[in-house]
Amino acid sequence: MKKRTTVKTVAAVVIFALAPGVLLAPHARAGGLLAVGMEIVIGSHSCSLGFFSFNQENDRLAVTAGHCADDINQAVYSRNRVEIGTVVSHMPESDSLEPVRSRGYTLIRLYDNFDIEVFFAGVADAKNGDLVTKFGARSGGTIGRITDVANNCSLAEQTIIGSLVAIAGDSGSPWYTAGPTLVGITASSRYSIGGGDDDGSQAQPVGALVSLIRQNARPWGSGFTVWVK
Repeated sequence: MKKRTTVKTVAAVVIFALAPGVLLAPHARAGGLLAVGMEIVIGSHSCSLGFFSFNQENDRLAVTAGHCADDINQAVYSRNRVEIGTVVSHMPESDSLEPVRSRGYTLIRLYDNFDIEVFFAGVADAKNGDLVTKFGARSGGTIGRITDVANNCSLAEQTIIGSLVAIAGDSGSPWYTAGPTLVGITASSRYSIGGGDDDGSQAQPVGALVSLIRQNARPWGSGFTVWVK
């Protein structure tokens, strides 16, 4: 699939409104620019966009956390209330407060009038001790270490635990290592700005997410692939 954007920094995670008379850059579209970590609003939920993807039909897709939507066919908005897409597949997550629990996903079909900033160069499994960065709409960029990877359970329950800050509004935001290499998206957190307890923040591994979507998001999940540079 043709990549439509150039490499920029993750700090540019906003949707840009193009004013009349502004000269468009190559490949730019009239709707603006979408980037990982930007704020998205679905119903009453304010979350962060995790990563871009596509399927065998070359649909332009994005993924965020399961608790960021309530059902399919919900409109998805940017922070400034521009409609950017629609929820096309949704798997809710467990109401349990346990760090390792069923998580699900929210799969978004993006409208074609927006350009996409492809940020990640690859995907990988997280390992204990990895230095990881999270970039979310609420708390921005935070850095920590992977402290545990729970792989001995179902796809929906696989969990990464890390010693970094993530707060409400960061749900769905990407976790990545050097590369930048995507390893997961924020699932939940007991950390707050200024400190937290030993349970840390939790993320869903990208490999488990891809498998869940391929198995459950028919027809959108057929050939589902993370969009990388």
